[in-house]
Amino acid sequence: MDDTVTVRRNITVLTAAQALGGSSAPIVMSLGGLVGQQLADNPAWVTLPVSLFGLGLAIGKICEQNKFEVGWESEFHEDVTFDGDVSFSSLAWLRDAIFPVGSIRMTTSTAGATTFLGGTWVLWGAGKVPVGVDANDTDFNTVEKTGGAKTVTLTAANMPSHNHALSSGTVTVTEAAAHTHQAASGTYKVGSGSGSNYKYFTNNGSTGPATTGSGGGHTHTATLSGNTGNKGNGTAHSNVQPYITCYFYKRTA
Repeated sequence: MDDTVTVRRNITVLTAAQALGGSSAPIVMSLGGLVGQQLADNPAWVTLPVSLFGLGLAIGKICEQNKFEVGWESEFHEDVTFDGDVSFSSLAWLRDAIFPVGSIRMTTSTAGATTFLGGTWVLWGAGKVPVGVDANDTDFNTVEKTGGAKTVTLTAANMPSHNHALSSGTVTVTEAAAHTHQAASGTYKVGSGSGSNYKYFTNNGSTGPATTGSGGGHTHTATLSGNTGNKGNGTAHSNVQPYITCYFYKRTA
């Protein structure tokens, strides 16, 4: 037989077989639906023969399981909604997108924390409060710089300007040397009282007041002693802000 005739015959047979094979799916689904409608007590079971037909659907690969399989990188240009659970063979892309190396994660549980999403995590910042880096402040100008204190004891330089009232003490005036004051000339006379032993002054027979001569201006020095009393005992005061605790983990790899 001529080879050309053989090739044409084979092509015709293969084309017919492919057409018959392709038509089997709608035939089976149609017959399955009709038979299911006649046999099923519950209408929900009508499509069971159809759902059992075929293994799955694959794009870019051979269908190997009863799933929708994609063998190419995919890009969706519209919203995608999943009614069931979605699982990924690897979460590395998600981990690296959300938590790159150096990221800090907060949690209230230590379960699986050091291997979260397949990364390597270490406990970080225990007992400390994070503060944003500020290049213009020498206390906060580099990353992971530590400082501060839970308690502080004040010094005199830390206290505001103030005073204390004197609660007790004495004032001592210095003693002046012995001295006298002289009456004004011609104002007073000294005599003896009749039948008495006392001295008296007369003011030229007047009973009005009189003054002595001026002793000149002078001062006396006073010394104050005592104290205002002690207050306080130097106890350090708390420097802690209101807080709530959790775990910090830093991704290192």
